[in-house]
Amino acid sequence: MIKQLSDIAKQVQEDNNRIIEQFSDIRTNLNSRKESLNKINSLLAYRDGYDYEIQQSILDIQDQLREIRAERQLVGTELTKIDQLENLIVKLDDQLLQFAIRNQEKLKQTESITLRQRRQAKDKENTDNQLKKVKVCDD
Repeated sequence: MIKQLSDIAKQVQEDNNRIIEQFSDIRTNLNSRKESLNKINSLLAYRDGYDYEIQQSILDIQDQLREIRAERQLVGTELTKIDQLENLIVKLDDQLLQFAIRNQEKLKQTESITLRQRRQAKDKENTDNQLKKVKVCDD
């Protein structure tokens, strides 16, 4: 019976050693998995930081796009005003040209009237002179 107990004790010891070896293998495997998880967590944290930077960049770009749209709208408004001013300038230019043409016509009419009045005055003067000569001759 002692031999049987001794054999059983040996068997239990061998089983214990195998169990300890298996636990050691399991612990090594768990430590390896823990290191892998730590690496994955580190990569995820890095990716989260990178994702945050990407999100910030996207928000910055969206802000810039809003500013560009607002500036484009202002430019469009200014271009509309410039077009309106150009149209006004064209109208004023046409009016000035018409005014200049009318003034030129009035100036010609005035010159014509002035020339006619001078001729009439000269003709009257010549007529008066001739009448004086005739009177002088009659006397």
